[in-house]
Amino acid sequence: MNPLLEQLAGSLLQGKNLDQISDSLGIDSATAQKILSAAVPMILGGLLKNSKSGNGLQDLFKAIVKDHDGSAVDNISDVINNPTKGGGILEHVLGDQRSTIENQIGQSSGLDMAKISRILKIAAPIILAIIGKQRMQNDWNAKGMQESLQQANNELTQQAPKEVSILERMLDSDGDGSMMDDLAGIGVNIFKQWMRG
Repeated sequence: MNPLLEQLAGSLLQGKNLDQISDSLGIDSATAQKILSAAVPMILGGLLKNSKSGNGLQDLFKAIVKDHDGSAVDNISDVINNPTKGGGILEHVLGDQRSTIENQIGQSSGLDMAKISRILKIAAPIILAIIGKQRMQNDWNAKGMQESLQQANNELTQQAPKEVSILERMLDSDGDGSMMDDLAGIGVNIFKQWMRG
């Protein structure tokens, strides 16, 4: 498995961190796992997409170097208790599609919008923290970081092509709402394929 994906899976999709996130929202771990399994490739895809536009790569790299040293991975309770930074990250990564995506996840999972928004706000800074930790461990420059995001996206696409394709189309401003029927189900399928990778 791609090292970035391996650390994302270990830090967000299983174990005590997953339990902490689900407990903070009052939901079971299986439901949190489904939502996070869809959120991770969606946020990675948004970061990759932004890195390919204008000054997006340099802006992302500067933000990672300045604000995301990886410490949030080891202090997840701080992120859970103060998820406000995650809101700004989501606005930047998901753009105008954020509310549509949150609404669709809510409809398919049966959770209210407040809980969906909160779980995504928790996930976003942790994902960036993991990227920041990998950057330091591998001494990435901006291009190296982008290449790793691309490799992670490629591996997810190979493992769950249909599901990742739907998520990628959702990130486009012209995305069709009819494609967004069951994001929680998409998360389940991605997680199953991911763990086989």
